[in-house]
Amino acid sequence: MLKNLEEASEKLLKKISDEVDESWLIVSISKNGYKIADYLAEKLGIERKCLFIETVYCQNNADCEIAFVDEFKNIKMNEYVKTLLEIKKKKVLKAIDVIYEYKLIPKADEFRGNRETFKIGEKQSKILIVDASLEQGYRMELAISTMESFGIDDIYIAVPFIPTHIFDIFESKVEKIFHLETVDFYTDISDYFEDFEKHIPEQDTFLFD
Repeated sequence: MLKNLEEASEKLLKKISDEVDESWLIVSISKNGYKIADYLAEKLGIERKCLFIETVYCQNNADCEIAFVDEFKNIKMNEYVKTLLEIKKKKVLKAIDVIYEYKLIPKADEFRGNRETFKIGEKQSKILIVDASLEQGYRMELAISTMESFGIDDIYIAVPFIPTHIFDIFESKVEKIFHLETVDFYTDISDYFEDFEKHIPEQDTFLFD
């Protein structure tokens, strides 16, 4: 167990520092991932950017993630949950449209201070995607797909803890996974930190009638 995200950042830095140069770009994909990415970027002296991604949750169930959408309106659905709960795709897409327009884009604009979109510099050929956790992998899959759409082939992941079966899935999808520990029986990210600010979904990110 680690004390907090700062300790996780320090330990990840030791694993990453020898491989990074100015051709790398650090990309965070969540609020807690941003904290790690910000620390790494400052210590490594390279650029850090944020790819905004919002989660769509099943109605009245904060533990059930059904879809993810990023600022380019790329979408990743949890087809298993959608099929299991017999949720119509049209209903999910309707929720995505609302969340994208009224939540994701305003949040990205406020963060950047303008209507500027996420961009990758001409000299940046390697992407390090950073998050605080990689539990089911849908958010990360979306981020990888979006980075590939920019023509980036060298993609890396940095995350403190990762379930063993998820590690096995992503190991072939990226160049390397920088991590502190693989966990056979993964429970919840907050169980691996003494102090962890767990994300609480806002009401307007749930499916609606």
